[in-house]
Amino acid sequence: MSLADTLYATLGPLTTNNRVYPDLIPQGTFTDTQRAPAIRFTLITASPDNTLYGSNVLADTSRIQVDFFAPSRQQLMALVDLARTAISNLTIPPPLRELEVSGYEDDSKLYVYTIDWTFHPSA
Repeated sequence: MSLADTLYATLGPLTTNNRVYPDLIPQGTFTDTQRAPAIRFTLITASPDNTLYGSNVLADTSRIQVDFFAPSRQQLMALVDLARTAISNLTIPPPLRELEVSGYEDDSKLYVYTIDWTFHPSA
C-alpha cells in the first residue's frame, strides 16, 4: 500500500463521507448547504533511500502536508486532534510531526489548519 493510500485509509473515516483529497479539494466541495470538514494532503518532497542494491521506492523519506478545513474552529480542532492521533499511530513508515500552522480563509469562510509530517523509512 502506498503512503497516499495509507493516509486516505487513515484519514477518511475521520470525516463525513470520506472527505479526504490528494492535492486538490474539488470545486464545489464547500457550498452554503455543504459545510462538513474536509482534509487535503499533498506530497511536498520524496527522497529515495539508496542502497547497494539500488533505490527502494518503499523506503522513501517523504514530507507530506496535511490541510484541514472546517466552518468552525471547534470542528477544526476536533478533526485535527483525531488526525494527529491517527497519523502518529502509523508505523510504516513512522511519522515525525514537523510544523503546525492555523488560520482562517476569508474567501471560503473556513478555518484551516496545516500539519507537515515527515515519514522516514526507518526509525
